[in-house]
Amino acid sequence: MITFDLTNQRFLFVTNPKSGVTTTHHVLANVLHEDFKRYDELGSHAIIKNKQTAFIFRNPYERAVSMFFRFNRVLWTDPTGVRGSVTTAILEKYGKEDGFDFLDFLTFLQDTRDEERDVHYRSQDIPSKYDFLILTRRYQRDMLSFFDHVGYKKGVEVLSCRTAASVIANNIKKNEEENKEWGNVFLLKTFAFETFEESGYPPYDLFLDPVTRKLIEDIFREEVQLHHSVQNTRTDVDIDAGRR
Repeated sequence: MITFDLTNQRFLFVTNPKSGVTTTHHVLANVLHEDFKRYDELGSHAIIKNKQTAFIFRNPYERAVSMFFRFNRVLWTDPTGVRGSVTTAILEKYGKEDGFDFLDFLTFLQDTRDEERDVHYRSQDIPSKYDFLILTRRYQRDMLSFFDHVGYKKGVEVLSCRTAASVIANNIKKNEEENKEWGNVFLLKTFAFETFEESGYPPYDLFLDPVTRKLIEDIFREEVQLHHSVQNTRTDVDIDAGRR
């Protein structure tokens, strides 16, 4: 679990790897220019007292696909680095020479205890108590609602002037260089990349079918339950969604 504690404000953000950490860091440091302390303590449910807490939560189905992209990207870009070596060892364990397909990757996750996986492939740690839920699929809108709720006028004014694309720092841009990188990632395993025509964005839906969805639901049971409980809620009623 990652905690961003704003030094001079009475609120903070809690999120998880592969669930808006880069984006939130970017927003606080480069968009709002706020002073904050970042605590990288996975598994910790400690919430700083007397502060409003916003929990940033990602759709577990898309998050699982994003994990798979990262797995292949590490192998492609840094095969001899620490993470790349671990990834290579996993491929050797499963007898895969050219990389995993998504089903292979989910099988690996299912076979490996949560605490033994790379930090980016673990379950989202859900706080025992939070005041506001921010969904990454509507990140900017929910952030604005939270800022309005806590009376953070600067955040509302600054973030209102940004487009959603500019706020999401790690969003894949529509340009040939980025598309080439994704193509390289998919070369690690046979994949019908040419069937994905919306250039520049990860083809999440092409990886999700009844089999892979069921595996994701088994592996990430608690966050899948949370996802289904909130996916149809409206932003203006999410303020107290996390109160328990």
